Amino acid sequence: MESAECILDTGFIHLEPHSIGSGKGKKFGVKRSIRDSVSRFVPPDDLEAARAELLNELVNVQVWFHLFPNPPSGTNTRIKKDLDNLVKPVLDVLQPWMDAGSTEKGLGIIDSDSRICELHSWKELCERPEDEGIRIRIFKHDDDKMRAVLME
Repeated sequence: MESAECILDTGFIHLEPHSIGSGKGKKFGVKRSIRDSVSRFVPPDDLEAARAELLNELVNVQVWFHLFPNPPSGTNTRIKKDLDNLVKPVLDVLQPWMDAGSTEKGLGIIDSDSRICELHSWKELCERPEDEGIRIRIFKHDDDKMRAVLME
């Protein structure tokens, strides 16, 4: 993936990564937090350029979670969260709509999560709560056979 040109790099975005969980209403709260944080930290021109460049493209995505292991209150569940549950809301936010009913706007950086052909994600510990957050990098994926199947 590193040999391809990075189309969007959010840089480090300070927020406490959450998985969606089963609580009613929590799902959209987590996704809104990610969407709004990306919109705050990434210049609008960079988001627009990524949307234009990634329109109808296959992509590779990297998501890095930097987790603080010792919250000041509550239980220490941050680092125990399943990586797949942390990644899901991030991928949903990258699409035009964050939900199947098309009621919550996403960032519209990729057309659909079905266009993600490669996904690399990992979590690491940080020493200070202010270092907690995520970083998202998106690359074009070059695979003509996959493109032919997905674009039918």
